[in-house]
Amino acid sequence: KLPKAALCALMGLEDGRSASAAASRPHRSRNPSSELPAPAAPAGPSSSNGGAALAAGGAASSSYERIGLKFRGLNDDAHRCNAEAREAIGVLADMFDPLGPLELRVAESEADELEALKLYRDMNHLSLAGGITCEQVIRHVESTTVVLYYKHPEADAPICVTAATFSLRPPSTMMLRLLATHPRMTRKGFARLTVHFLKELCRALGKTQILVYTYPSSASFYKAQHFQHTNPHLQRADALAAAAAAAASGGGGDEDGRADACAPADAGGACSSAAPPVAPAHQLSREEAREARRVYSAQENEMICHIQPTLAHMLSVGVRHDGVGAHPYACTRRRVASATDQPAASAGPRPRKGR
Repeated sequence: KLPKAALCALMGLEDGRSASAAASRPHRSRNPSSELPAPAAPAGPSSSNGGAALAAGGAASSSYERIGLKFRGLNDDAHRCNAEAREAIGVLADMFDPLGPLELRVAESEADELEALKLYRDMNHLSLAGGITCEQVIRHVESTTVVLYYKHPEADAPICVTAATFSLRPPSTMMLRLLATHPRMTRKGFARLTVHFLKELCRALGKTQILVYTYPSSASFYKAQHFQHTNPHLQRADALAAAAAAAASGGGGDEDGRADACAPADAGGACSSAAPPVAPAHQLSREEAREARRVYSAQENEMICHIQPTLAHMLSVGVRHDGVGAHPYACTRRRVASATDQPAASAGPRPRKGR
């Protein structure tokens, strides 16, 4: 051992206290791998089990050399479905070329999405079910938004007059999520053109129905586009209840006896003329009662349009391409052949009964 003075001179320390402290500290190597203490081996009979577990853990960690992440809407069925829909929209949008002032395209840019959001907000599409916002509907992985632009001959730039957001459900349903028209461009046929375009898109994609949840004030528009309620019995029940309430109160309707339209519900996205049949307050909480009203309102205001398929779709679905021809009287021939084979099979020497 060196004396304290020599240690101080060698290490550049001032006093002996620091030298003794330095001498008491263990020497550390500059190798980072040697700084970590070696794991202590388990003692006792469980040492073999611990070694086997350590070896299994090392083998498992070596097997995960590459980890892949899978995202919804990226190289899957939803991505291919959206790509097919956008391609079909690009082809069908050429029908608007003879109409110079009109242009329909997919809302792929941020500017088109903002224009669609403006229309949805102007048309008061804010009371969606479950607190869902218009931004979430537009930017959903399964949603596709189309915008219709109109350019006046005297205007410098076109304006967005109609926007529609839809999603495709397998196997044959298009769900129309949002539809709005510019407040100053209503009753000019732009929304009707958009709905008919969606019908043509359904025919091109092989879809047979369009489903929409609407407001009671918009039901007449969809009925003019050949939509119908999926639960008409709820409409009749509400009409009878509203008429009975108006007769009991002595007012509340117009000259024709029809009840006044009510405002849209806060959570259901639509309203009903009569209150839904919910349980008493002591049986259901406020949240459960609100959910029951939302479900009832959704069932009441659900409308559907059945799309007439094209000839190409019917040929691809209804005609077999197996190349095996069948005779028009094949079923009759099989029945006759089976009838003639039964007596032949039953014919033969019968066993003689013993006397």
